[in-house]
Amino acid sequence: MEYKTTIHKRVKAKLHTSGGFTFAELMLTMLILALMTGMAAEGIPVVIRTYQRAVDTANAETYLNTTMIALRGRLCVASEVTIGDKKVYLDPQIGYYQISNSDKGIQIEQYLGMTIDTDKPQKTTQHLAPSEKSEFISFYSTIDYNKDNGFFTIKGLQVSKNGEVLAKLDDDFIIHTLNP
Repeated sequence: MEYKTTIHKRVKAKLHTSGGFTFAELMLTMLILALMTGMAAEGIPVVIRTYQRAVDTANAETYLNTTMIALRGRLCVASEVTIGDKKVYLDPQIGYYQISNSDKGIQIEQYLGMTIDTDKPQKTTQHLAPSEKSEFISFYSTIDYNKDNGFFTIKGLQVSKNGEVLAKLDDDFIIHTLNP
């Protein structure tokens, strides 16, 4: 089959030549490839940090939800009682306890027995919703109890990791008690 057009003749002539790239063309190509590789290598840590931040935020939101469930479980049957200068909560089944913030998050101080010995109270301390690696810490601003309707209002509920707030509840968290 013979090619009649000039384009076909030129393509056929190119295919049968033995010429290649010059050294300058080869070096320019290598420079462009090196620049592209360098830009891609600088972007990898940014992608890793962004991915880790997204995973931490999702885990913090799950931990916030776990904290809310634990608070609801503790406070839904409780009522607030003031003994001396202490604001404590009374659960009809387990007795008196306090909820407070600590450096490891929200903690529960459970008084042993159904009464509080004001001289030397015996108590156990545990964290409300312990994190597996203790990397997420939950805090609150205030817990208020409305005696008229039996509602607990928790303000400023948030979860942080290494001092950075990753998830927070913008609205007040209201718990309706079964024991007003």
